[in-house]
Amino acid sequence: YDLIPDGTPQAQFYSFALYELAFGSIMLNSSTPLGSGIKSYASKFAGGEIGLIVVNENDSHRTIEARGITSEHGVEVNGWLIEARSEESDDPLASDGLKFNGNVPLKFPLHSSYEPYTLEVSMGEALWFDMPPYSAAGLVAYES
Repeated sequence: YDLIPDGTPQAQFYSFALYELAFGSIMLNSSTPLGSGIKSYASKFAGGEIGLIVVNENDSHRTIEARGITSEHGVEVNGWLIEARSEESDDPLASDGLKFNGNVPLKFPLHSSYEPYTLEVSMGEALWFDMPPYSAAGLVAYES
């Protein structure tokens, strides 16, 4: 048996950390095409920022288009990504097989140990981003 040392975060820990970073206090409507293998959850923070959690349940990369975030303003987006360390992993969501923003997470707390990915999107444009297989992304959009 492979023993996991006490205090080693399990895969669920990273999902909760992502949710804490990118999900606000008010849930908003969000939808994805049926059968796409993509799940999305939208929210709004007290300061007006939009939060989005997107899960790619597919065994291949997907390009995601998020519409409606920039209808009134351009936005700057901070993003975090949980993905399998190796696409050939037998268990892509095992706690010792994860990467957080491209790094094997060894330092905590995650939000202050690893810089978010950033994007800028002009008013009226869709937000586009790529997701690896079996991954989850958390994004927060701020007015620019």
